[in-house]
Amino acid sequence: GKFALGLFADMGLSDDTRAGVLPSGPADITNTEYNGTGRFIVGFGLGRAADLGLGVSYVMNQMKRDGESAEISGEWEGDDGFSEARASLKINFNPSAERAWFSLMPWAAFAIHDGGYSAFVENGDGWDGIWEHAQPMFTLRRPMINSGSMSFGADLLASFDLRPLVIHANAGYQRFKQSFQFTDSRYVNHAVVATEEVDMEVTDQVVRVAGGLELPIKNTTLFAEVEWNHFLDRNFDGGDGEN
Repeated sequence: GKFALGLFADMGLSDDTRAGVLPSGPADITNTEYNGTGRFIVGFGLGRAADLGLGVSYVMNQMKRDGESAEISGEWEGDDGFSEARASLKINFNPSAERAWFSLMPWAAFAIHDGGYSAFVENGDGWDGIWEHAQPMFTLRRPMINSGSMSFGADLLASFDLRPLVIHANAGYQRFKQSFQFTDSRYVNHAVVATEEVDMEVTDQVVRVAGGLELPIKNTTLFAEVEWNHFLDRNFDGGDGEN
């Protein structure tokens, strides 16, 4: 019967280096993707055995180019916007007098905004040697960005209080689905020779496993977690360094 309010923020970055051809000649081109997610969540206790969570997410995705490639096609491009509304129900089981907790948490998320101007990241700075102007950059697509569809999943959660350390072990299944509507263009020497309107859906099934350590210190809690994600629907090419 009590409410709880939560505000969370996750930030990340990753580098991608590939061989390219610039006016000065062949070169390794490095792009850096920055992404972030902010979440506001309201929790409500349904008795002692269940918690209801409702929240909204705001996402940001930006790509930064370096060196000569940035001079040709611009340094930054990206999108941001409210992504989804999410509801979850955590059902709790506590068998050992406040020393162990086990939970099952199903959840579902619905798109509330497509993120920026479209449901995908647009190359707004012109041709950069990989994508053409205003074409979707599916290589940078994040499955966690909800666009026009419903995503859902369930997590198994376990926590063990060893005092002062608390150990967490989690595992779950998630299914992300995205809907795209865009104009697919055919190019010859960077000139459009044909177009086609495309409706496309992309689905990612993800298995997640995580482990964490928690250490309460007065008014602060230190927390560290390691997470592994396996995408069931993706094909990986061995040996090309772009898995």
